[in-house]
Amino acid sequence: MASHIKTVLDYGSGDGHFLDKFKHSDVLLYAVEANEKLIKKLESAGIIAYTDISRISCNFDVIRLNHVLEHLKNPKELLAVFHKLLKDDGELIIG
Repeated sequence: MASHIKTVLDYGSGDGHFLDKFKHSDVLLYAVEANEKLIKKLESAGIIAYTDISRISCNFDVIRLNHVLEHLKNPKELLAVFHKLLKDDGELIIG
């Protein structure tokens, strides 16, 4: 893992499998997930979890989403939010 990565957001994180890669580091882990049961699981794993991205006010080195854009009514709107939340040298990973 690159040493410059300090903050990671996984949008549509499900059970947090992607974030597991960072658990044994000092990276701050964030998730946005609509499922309340999964939110509780994420929080119990030490992940800062939200149901709504508009509640997040920090900037990220990495934002990742996988199999999410195709389910959105207005993906451009979400991409604009990601642009605001990414650090200048941040990475957006879309799968």
